[in-house]
Amino acid sequence: MEVPPQEDLEEEKNLLEFGLEAISVYLPDLELLACCKIFSTREKDLQDLERFEILDKCNKVKLLKMVEEYKSYLLNPTNPDLNVHQLDRIFSEREI
Repeated sequence: MEVPPQEDLEEEKNLLEFGLEAISVYLPDLELLACCKIFSTREKDLQDLERFEILDKCNKVKLLKMVEEYKSYLLNPTNPDLNVHQLDRIFSEREI
């Protein structure tokens, strides 16, 4: 995964903590998780964006700001296999 950068996945402000009895589990917030799928080339990640309510539940303003920022980090932003190129279509189809 090219973006989001590793440091964004490690910043406390981007993580949700779930304390269990023996361990604490940290997961990326929903917008960061969505970005991981948006900037992937994996068909499974595209299917997740299309089929599940990940994007519906995101703060759209925050998500789009992150998408624009991460686009500037891409080595090959014109790669047609990047799921980011499907984002407008998915938003339209899901009426987001």
